[in-house]
Amino acid sequence: MQSTFLEQSFNKAQKYIKKGDKKNALLIYNKVLDKFPKNLRAISALNKINQQSLLKEQSSINEQNYIVQLYNSGQLTEGIIQCEKLIKIYPYDFYIFNFLGIFFHAQKKYIEAENFYKRSTEINCNISEIWSNLSVTQHSLGKYDEAIESSEKALALKSNNAKALNNLGNAYFAKEEFTRALEALKKSLLIEPNDFCALNNLGNTYQRLSLYDKALENLLKAETINNKDHDLLYNIGCAYRDLGKFELSIDNYIKSVQLNKNDNKAFIALMEICFQLDLWNNYKNAFIDFIQLNKDRSINYYFSIYNLIASFIKNDFNQTEDEILKLQGYLKEDNFLNNTEYKDKIFISAYFNLVKGMQKTRIDNKIKLSKKINKIYHLGESHSLTFNGCIINDNKNLYVIEPKIIFGLKSWHLSQKNDNRFKSIFKEKIKLIPNNSKILISIGEIDCRENEGIINRHFKSGEKIETIINNTIDGYLEFISEYITDKNLDPYFLSVPAPIIYENSKHKKLRIEVVNIFNNRLKKSIQKFDEII
Repeated sequence: MQSTFLEQSFNKAQKYIKKGDKKNALLIYNKVLDKFPKNLRAISALNKINQQSLLKEQSSINEQNYIVQLYNSGQLTEGIIQCEKLIKIYPYDFYIFNFLGIFFHAQKKYIEAENFYKRSTEINCNISEIWSNLSVTQHSLGKYDEAIESSEKALALKSNNAKALNNLGNAYFAKEEFTRALEALKKSLLIEPNDFCALNNLGNTYQRLSLYDKALENLLKAETINNKDHDLLYNIGCAYRDLGKFELSIDNYIKSVQLNKNDNKAFIALMEICFQLDLWNNYKNAFIDFIQLNKDRSINYYFSIYNLIASFIKNDFNQTEDEILKLQGYLKEDNFLNNTEYKDKIFISAYFNLVKGMQKTRIDNKIKLSKKINKIYHLGESHSLTFNGCIINDNKNLYVIEPKIIFGLKSWHLSQKNDNRFKSIFKEKIKLIPNNSKILISIGEIDCRENEGIINRHFKSGEKIETIINNTIDGYLEFISEYITDKNLDPYFLSVPAPIIYENSKHKKLRIEVVNIFNNRLKKSIQKFDEII
């Protein structure tokens, strides 16, 4: 049976070759090799076919249109099957290899997509759109330098390729070269002024440059083109947040989450802003309901850490203990260890360990707290939690300390001339504090860390440590003085605590020196500050 099949196949193929029909001959030889991959006669026959003539043979317009229809209707697997069939007929058809790249990219199989795009450019390196497609996939693989190179090749072939300019801008954005990104994206929009992706990307770039009004202008223009894109609505939410328009920020985060229930990015941002605006209890039950619809288990980690901190601040001992037990389990899960972003793992683990440690040493002041008692509000980053629930007696009145935490807050953020989300949230926190209140302020610890803030800027810019610290403290005190004066608040500034120095620390002495300089400068500046307010 085997020999009969082979003889009949070879005879049929030879007849097609004599007629000049190499397409059908190729199909027959490939069928033979599908069944008998090592058949030397079929391999030899294929090698004898004039490959140069095949270079001129491309799929028909009808065949190409059918592939396009499959893609547009979302039939990705069927599209791949049909492309693979066509490749056997047209082994040098760059168009089909390009489409295989498109299909695999849509399936998020970026390595396969990159290989097919590269094969397409090997056959024909003069098609701008294929280089542009390749740059998108390289961006998805985190190969930003290669994405830039492919975009530039696309533009060398076709200087008005708006998509290639958008891709170039995206790659520069990923490398945090925002000025270059801005230049490329603006050029893209000169060619296609209503391109949704370029408007969204330009808005993001302005956002990173702290030009929030321009960011919002471009993002809202993109929304007029497509108001159902969850990523865009998330970006709009961030722009409104940084401008201090929190109701609009929350509204857009909610819309983003409603459009894509697995969009953790928007949901985490929503939880964070609600927490920091003291709205956690207003939305807590809605968050719990939403988590039931979300397929990604990791969302539980973020909810639990915010709920842990909220419970701790409320002095709810039982709920705090429950969340500690939950998080102890979560932090051991493979999903947390292997799939959570590094910065998020650090955030969740750090706050878990901080609250867990403080919970062990807390004194239950429920009896005292049940009575009417004045509050001292403690503004700052994580250190604002350290005195939570502590009772202070000044011989006239009892006070209990209540944290007003702003995650990641640096004095540098408040010293900047431009608006930013930290300044916006700080102003909102001040609004929530009753007039004539006493406040503690703990800001500066993050600025004095080894790997960020003052030390990092010193090494990058060459500026003197003293100059950076002086400008930072003066700028931040100038910013907060207006809001403290308006509400007649009585501020008490806490110095940066002595740093924990790890064995692998590169700049042990410098960090100690920075903390000392910072605290001494803060002490001197507070004296002037007291005169101002």
